[in-house]
Amino acid sequence: MKSLTSLCFTAAIAILLLVAPSAADAQIKNSGPMSIIIAYKSPPEKRAAFRAHMESTGVRQFERWKKAGVFKDYQIFAASFAGQRIGNLDIAVILDFESFANTARWKAINKRMPAGLSPAALALGHPEHLTLVYAVGQGAAKVRDRAKAAYVLGLYEAVVDDATYIQYARGYVEPQMKGWLEEGVMSAYTMYIAQPGQNPTAAPFTFLLAMEYTDMASVANSDAIKEKVRERLKLDPVWKAFSDDKGTKRKAKGFVLADAILIPAQ
Repeated sequence: MKSLTSLCFTAAIAILLLVAPSAADAQIKNSGPMSIIIAYKSPPEKRAAFRAHMESTGVRQFERWKKAGVFKDYQIFAASFAGQRIGNLDIAVILDFESFANTARWKAINKRMPAGLSPAALALGHPEHLTLVYAVGQGAAKVRDRAKAAYVLGLYEAVVDDATYIQYARGYVEPQMKGWLEEGVMSAYTMYIAQPGQNPTAAPFTFLLAMEYTDMASVANSDAIKEKVRERLKLDPVWKAFSDDKGTKRKAKGFVLADAILIPAQ
């Protein structure tokens, strides 16, 4: 078993390499808004303890960083059921920044807390993968209740260039998301695509679709609404063309039911 010091050192090196890659290894798309998705893994016997840590000390620490302006916003997800994991990982954190330049404070934090984890947390789980991403589409209902909501994360591997995939995501995926929002089964969604230059074979995804359903009943009854919206969209020849050709754009890597880890109620 690795010592805690070894784990901290390994995790720190991994994060520094991923957050500050060489120009030959990765390119930042632009200086606009971007996000970092960190995927954490834990040994089976420590998963419950790692999740309990993230539900208490962990989420409070991320909330303090948000209030201090380290990042604009954050979301923490844990797989809802044992055996169903997020890209073979247990917990995922999404950090939203105004720009890549604004990640400087987060990089400084990583020197002493790799991926935002304290030494105590690193004894329970570790950062397995980090992906630099940017949102290519998002929407939200006027009224949301994150404590009641149920989440589904869709993981995909794009098999075409970024420009082609973004056109597909906005032309085929997003109209459905907007339709589900209008029908009331979904309260928010965001589509993320990986920044260019990252290793797609090592990542759990190159495109992530984060869907916030209003509650578990909405997830259970979503198929009927999805078909209703798709039947309406089929009348649009542009959407229909994207639908007929979707198999050439991506490989689905799975959907995961997830729980949002929120600040505990006082």
